[in-house]
Amino acid sequence: MEEKPALGLGSLVSSLRVVYKSGRTRELSWRRSQLKGLIRLLTEKEEEIFDALHDDLGKHRTESFRDEVGVVVKSIKHTLQNLEKWAAPEKASPRHSLEALWTAALARHDLLFSSV
Repeated sequence: MEEKPALGLGSLVSSLRVVYKSGRTRELSWRRSQLKGLIRLLTEKEEEIFDALHDDLGKHRTESFRDEVGVVVKSIKHTLQNLEKWAAPEKASPRHSLEALWTAALARHDLLFSSV
């Protein structure tokens, strides 16, 4: 297998930031396409992944599918099924906000005065 030169980490992070700042990642259609692309990659490269896991870790193909590839694919499918629900806006409850503020204030108080 031929080695490909890796992108520098800095340039990779920079390009990912550009995509993120563009707002493109907010669209559910973009997220779905990325997740489906990841499933396609895992499916198409499954044999190579199995070979790498065998060479590097001595994993059997069945174990590799069960513990690595299959788990990721199942997780992605679960995410695809729930993406709209998880991304839906939630109305913030003022009561929960006040409770969180009060809890934080009490924790700070306890922290400040616990050593007295």
